[in-house]
Amino acid sequence: MGGFVRIVLLQHTMRPASSPAVTKTNAERARRETAPRKSLMITYTRELTVAWGESDPFGLVYYPMMFTWFNEAEHDLLRELGFSTNRLIKESRTAFVMGDIKFRFLGPASFGDRVLTTIHLAKLGTASLHWDCTAVHKASGAPITKGRAIRIHSQFQDDGSLKAVPVPAEIRESLGRDVVLGAVG
Repeated sequence: MGGFVRIVLLQHTMRPASSPAVTKTNAERARRETAPRKSLMITYTRELTVAWGESDPFGLVYYPMMFTWFNEAEHDLLRELGFSTNRLIKESRTAFVMGDIKFRFLGPASFGDRVLTTIHLAKLGTASLHWDCTAVHKASGAPITKGRAIRIHSQFQDDGSLKAVPVPAEIRESLGRDVVLGAVG
């Protein structure tokens, strides 16, 4: 089965404030949004087995597979919370698309290894989800990879383009909970 992946990067822009009163309000809002939160946000862990073809004979996981592991974890979490990608597309023509992704290789994983992939919502922006991602060996806890993935909540436009739109309140509420979920056997 052949295919291709298209990664869309969306850029957020902010308009300058038009008055000193608005500037102060925006500055206060920015301080509140960047201040450390007292409560944690949702964490999701998924167990997987490294499949044949996901790493080379030396245990080096192919870089794109790291993206796939965390992409699947995020989709599983959203589906578990009742917000599957199919539902979002069908009901509101929206989806969470990749905005930015950065990962570091930390250690090997080979065919058959059991791996725990964890995503933790580090920041919930107006139209974005900032996930801290880690993968470790299930048996030893030895690190495999870690990184950050930023998803943009986007709406499909009639002309085929995407537009960043605010994350709906019901999704924000579900993701803002201090809870640990997962599919670990």
